[in-house]
Amino acid sequence: LSKLEEGCWCPVSWIKETRRTALENLEDAFAEKATTAVRQTEAISIDDTNSIVDQLLGDMSTDHATTVSSTPSQCTKTRISVLARNYEQVDAICKMIERFDGVGSEIDASFLDEICIDFLEVEGIRAAVSRVREVKSQSAHGVRVVVASPRVIKPGEEGIWRTLLKTEPDAILIRSTGLLHRLTSLGGSGKRVQIQSTKAGESLEVEI
Repeated sequence: LSKLEEGCWCPVSWIKETRRTALENLEDAFAEKATTAVRQTEAISIDDTNSIVDQLLGDMSTDHATTVSSTPSQCTKTRISVLARNYEQVDAICKMIERFDGVGSEIDASFLDEICIDFLEVEGIRAAVSRVREVKSQSAHGVRVVVASPRVIKPGEEGIWRTLLKTEPDAILIRSTGLLHRLTSLGGSGKRVQIQSTKAGESLEVEI
């Protein structure tokens, strides 16, 4: 455009045709990239995926070992917090820990610091916490289990704090000012409270 002479004129149809051509070229480019990406994805087998995971975990273990040996006074161990959106993901993470936590394993799984359970519904959270506890009891390192609270507490869900505490996680990720106020009013971190756990009136003592 900078090379056009001042006062240059052209039919509007030329501009429209140029825009249509540019759009078609852009769509063709996107389609070509999408096709290439699909082919590359289909080319990756399950064994290849496992090899990639093994390599990534191995690299992290190596990096950690190098850091510890080179700067022992200022080393900070790599930590990862994995967020799981359903029980299947929690189970897959636990199986990975069990796989790499055995005696003689070449990969150190201790960098996995915690599993954050962030389910859309509270149903299934207790089972997920139990699954992580199972791995924690058998593992050489203690992976923490964190339960994420809903971002928005709807009317009628004010008592959800009881449900979250009943699962007895190592920590609760609070994402609601209302929930923060409720737990703070109960005494805050470290405070033990009584919660009714059954319709028969049986109570459970849990720590905030």
